[in-house]
Amino acid sequence: MSRPDKKQRREQKRKAKRVELRRKQSASPVKRLVEAPGDVECWMSKDFEEMGQRQIFVQRAGGLSGIFCFLIDRGVVGLKDSWARIGVTRDDLLDFIDQAQSGGIQMRSVRPEEGRNWVAAAARWAHENGMRLPREWMKIACALGDVSDWQSADVSAFTKEFVGHPEDLRQRLIGESLENYLNRGDVKIVFNTEAPYMDQQTGEYLRTDQIDEVDEDDLDAMNEELDRQMPVDDLNQLAELFGPAALELAQQTAEWLEAHQALPSGELFEAWKSMMLSRLMLKQIDPDASEADFEDSSEKLAETMARRLGPASVDEHNRALKQARHYFQCDKSLIDRMVLKHGLANVLDG
Repeated sequence: MSRPDKKQRREQKRKAKRVELRRKQSASPVKRLVEAPGDVECWMSKDFEEMGQRQIFVQRAGGLSGIFCFLIDRGVVGLKDSWARIGVTRDDLLDFIDQAQSGGIQMRSVRPEEGRNWVAAAARWAHENGMRLPREWMKIACALGDVSDWQSADVSAFTKEFVGHPEDLRQRLIGESLENYLNRGDVKIVFNTEAPYMDQQTGEYLRTDQIDEVDEDDLDAMNEELDRQMPVDDLNQLAELFGPAALELAQQTAEWLEAHQALPSGELFEAWKSMMLSRLMLKQIDPDASEADFEDSSEKLAETMARRLGPASVDEHNRALKQARHYFQCDKSLIDRMVLKHGLANVLDG
């Protein structure tokens, strides 16, 4: 499938999900559901400290049936997600619970007041740590009772840490850049680029297996084009042009890793040269490639170039590539700044 077809298909999916999200978050249906008469049943996952997250399902049965769901993170994210859906029956609720328990998440029935306290505390913790709260969360939380006192809720069960995708943290931050947040030093941060995260603009959860990778045939074609356009000797010569910029980036990355109690790879210098070269190669093969295209394809292309350039250890080079990509996720203008600083603009445009 061609690149335009992939992009069009992916955008159509995202647009459909955005429309569905807006429908779910329409204030009027949520308000009607909250105010509808009927019994309220609340279920909550166990082992908050061990699991690091808590799920809460609230089902209202009566004249208007529906379900309210909350996802709570033990770290600085706090109230991670909330949504409501009309027309969900108690049998549907039990199916949700069975699915959770089949996935190793033990659930228990609780009083709505207990669920209310947890949602209020999660909202306060997110707010105090500069995190974006889910849209319409207070209206949805009213299914559990009045949460107007959420800013005085007990947050003793939460902790100053973030575990997840760096893009998730970037999108959730309010009023502070990711770089500044990382430099604060009061939050333990463990990045995982394989972790799913929610796009805060669309409400769509993204997983690494949902991101279109470069097809193997496409990758083979790229490698053939690389061989035709630029032999290995030429690549090695070109790599030297990126040396000063790659060295500076490697030093910055090493300092960042050490500040987060991680051991820097000895191949960071070569990894950054591969990252910058992969950017150049992709731009040469596809001059219209976007930043998203670069991010989607850089991993395979950079690893391919690592083999072409013959590093001492491919495994170690790949570990260094992962570290460089983690640092790049914190500040996606890194490469562009290095290009300008070291006068490489004409090389990258070439």
